[in-house]
Amino acid sequence: MSNVQLRRLLDDISRSESKEDKVRLIRSHLFSLHDYLDLLESDCLYGEDYEALYASFGDTELAILCKIMFYEELRGGAADLYTIIQGREGAERDWQNHLIGFMKRLDLRVSGRLMNGSAALRMKRSAFIDCTSLGVLRRARRAMHE
Repeated sequence: MSNVQLRRLLDDISRSESKEDKVRLIRSHLFSLHDYLDLLESDCLYGEDYEALYASFGDTELAILCKIMFYEELRGGAADLYTIIQGREGAERDWQNHLIGFMKRLDLRVSGRLMNGSAALRMKRSAFIDCTSLGVLRRARRAMHE
């Protein structure tokens, strides 16, 4: 998606009154990991909007976001994703704080499936259609910290 198209979409999302409308706009217009990260970094979502968006994701999308967010901790291999998330109290960005809270509130069965869930990252088809390799995850993680 071009920068102009993304800006227009972000304006539309910001003007939407319900979280359901925001999620519908996001899910129907964004298809790449890069665009989702741009959306999350834009701070156009608030409070319950994040919860609604994360709830619309499948295991793969959630696992990808968690892998990006906790890449350094996971790379060291000292702890699994579940342990890292349960021990985390805060993050730099609002969307990350909401993701941590959302992941902590997941049903234990779903959480276990997802957290074991590097298995989920065997990259079956997801909302992040162009995210097909760990290399993409690494580039996205670096871009977030630039």
